[in-house]
Amino acid sequence: MGLASSIGLGLALHLPHEKVVVLDGDGSVLMNLGTLATLARYRPRNLVHFIFDNGSLLSTGGFDSHTPRRASSISRRWRVVPASSMSRRSIR
Repeated sequence: MGLASSIGLGLALHLPHEKVVVLDGDGSVLMNLGTLATLARYRPRNLVHFIFDNGSLLSTGGFDSHTPRRASSISRRWRVVPASSMSRRSIR
């Protein structure tokens, strides 16, 4: 719960010549917000971090998360790219 981004960061730093892709849920990210600051600090160029916003914390019973109400304000502050606009080339 909340460690996919931490594990991905460790792999990206340890294996700088490999592409690391992390698939994360919004609830998972909420459980480990500090990792976002660490990702911003190290900014590994070989790491792509996808966050899926399904509005739920599934691993703890499926209750609603706070992200659906906040997603639009977050996307204005961060570089958020809709999945529909991405191609295979953009994650290489």
